[in-house]
Amino acid sequence: MGLEEVMRRAHELRQLEGESPLETVSLYRLLVGLAHHLAGDFRLVREWREIGTQGRFDETKVARYFHDSPWADRFRLFDEAYPFWQCPGLVNINAKTNAERPVPVASLVHSVASGNNKTLFSHQTDDGNFSLSAAEAARALVTAQYFSFSGTFKKTSNYFEYCNNASQGLFVSGIPCIVMGDTLFETIILNMLPREYRGTALGKMDLGNPPWADSRERIEQMISSKKAATNYNTRLHESYLEYLLPRSRHIRLVQEKGMNGIAIRKIHITQGVNRDSSIDPWFVKVQDLKKSEISPLKLNLDRAVWRNSTAYLGLRSREQDKQYLPPENLRAYGRYWSGTNRRRSLLAPVAIFVLAIDPKNAAKPLAWRHETLDLPVEAMEDNTIMQDIQASWDIVEKVHRTLQWAIAGYYQAIFPKKDNGNNANPRKKKKQDYQKKAECSAAFRTYWGAVERPFRAVLARESSWQE
Repeated sequence: MGLEEVMRRAHELRQLEGESPLETVSLYRLLVGLAHHLAGDFRLVREWREIGTQGRFDETKVARYFHDSPWADRFRLFDEAYPFWQCPGLVNINAKTNAERPVPVASLVHSVASGNNKTLFSHQTDDGNFSLSAAEAARALVTAQYFSFSGTFKKTSNYFEYCNNASQGLFVSGIPCIVMGDTLFETIILNMLPREYRGTALGKMDLGNPPWADSRERIEQMISSKKAATNYNTRLHESYLEYLLPRSRHIRLVQEKGMNGIAIRKIHITQGVNRDSSIDPWFVKVQDLKKSEISPLKLNLDRAVWRNSTAYLGLRSREQDKQYLPPENLRAYGRYWSGTNRRRSLLAPVAIFVLAIDPKNAAKPLAWRHETLDLPVEAMEDNTIMQDIQASWDIVEKVHRTLQWAIAGYYQAIFPKKDNGNNANPRKKKKQDYQKKAECSAAFRTYWGAVERPFRAVLARESSWQE
């Protein structure tokens, strides 16, 4: 389906799914931004709820938006003047010869090998044989605005100065989550958020325009601001939609004729505008109480996503100097349904999308995940429920630490090590070695696998922490 049909039939659709979790959450963000521009801005929960109670997007408004509005012709992928979410006329050039130097389109798709990235299951090369269809390229274009990697870039273009290192896309630095509804329409509405739930910084911004509704003057102003490509920042005024629908990369797709229609093998690309990930309304944040700093929660590959359940509810971490801050869309969920016929004990179905990158190589993805959690939003307002969940989790972690030391002790007993005299603190070194061996055993996978189901039942209030 195209965007118009999706918006017109959103109430008939259950959900959407891309070719990877990265693509899926990027497309959700696109639809939320589009719905904001279609429905207009709102400040209060009451206005937000009124849009949702209509049960569907107004077909007349949708038709007018895509056929009889100033931006009705902005959804063409290869339009010369206004290509969708792209930078018209952008050309990568060789700094010495000024000759065109396009980039393989594989660089937009993280599951495909390109440049000097290691190959896992992909054995594509940069010789130009790999291509995307127009539909695939459109989805890759959207995903690139959120999941572009930082690192060595070394590209020059006709519009922007030489960019040696690129910054990362908005979703790379955190764990975006969305609250799921019964239909795609409901999911879009639940994640739109009134101003009072966008956070302090975003709540002050005007709604603004999405990238496809930029005027010609705006585009020329963006191009003339060469600092955007060198300092990762922009002097242009930010609006809420500019944040939701960023230009993390300036991109132009190059179309060719393929065997089955249009094919895209090459693109032109350069650094776009960097956004502050610490204010994203879809992220769990961690507040350092000593430094008063807030940063997005990141994925630990050694932990399944559900083990961060308590962070999504806003519990204080075991280190008392840190406080978890739940995402704004989860905080707003209970307010949206308050006063309706939904039961008060609400469980928010949350879809979580995670990308892990190599800490030693910011351009190397290690894993991506898509998990779901049912979280009791009432726990964020009820201290008794929160204490029960915290008590349950403390027991779970305590057993894990006990198990860790027991297995490490077992390895130490059957694999004793002799001190060769080279270690400054041999006893500490031995403990670390045995703890590593313990972590490699299957015991912890068995333990956490056994704990997951009953702990999810505690979160769903189907059993008590004492049980």
